[in-house]
Amino acid sequence: MVAEELIGIAKRLASDSSGGGGPTETELRRAVSSAYYAMFHTLCAACADALAGPDPASRDPESWLLVYRALEHGYARNRFSNDAAMGRFPDAIGSFGGHFIKMQARRQAADYDPSVQFEPQRVRTDIEDTARVIAGFTSLLHQDLRALALYLLLRPRRE
Repeated sequence: MVAEELIGIAKRLASDSSGGGGPTETELRRAVSSAYYAMFHTLCAACADALAGPDPASRDPESWLLVYRALEHGYARNRFSNDAAMGRFPDAIGSFGGHFIKMQARRQAADYDPSVQFEPQRVRTDIEDTARVIAGFTSLLHQDLRALALYLLLRPRRE
């Protein structure tokens, strides 16, 4: 699974095993980015599985990829920010959404703001929290994931 590999990479980058002085600022930044992308790819796969089917043997691979690639970072953040709408979903989706928003902001700072300094312990905590939130998210019922996929991928029509 992509998310597990990305979390593993993030943990290695943020570890103190780099030979003395702890992780470098660049390693911490890449760790934050990897943790966020673990969430993003978890969400992409959940949407694709919910709408195109979870079984690779019985789904159309092009349809699955189309759904997987349809998720937009900013739109997902905005949809997760809608507290009224999020209240309709199980707590695990709300937790995932709140952490997604936080980690997206951290990832943007890591990738685009050289003035931000990252604390190793906070990065490690973010990674552990991300792994925990992903684990709770992946245990959700299919109908909840399908409802979330529709909510995140379809734009309301404005007339």
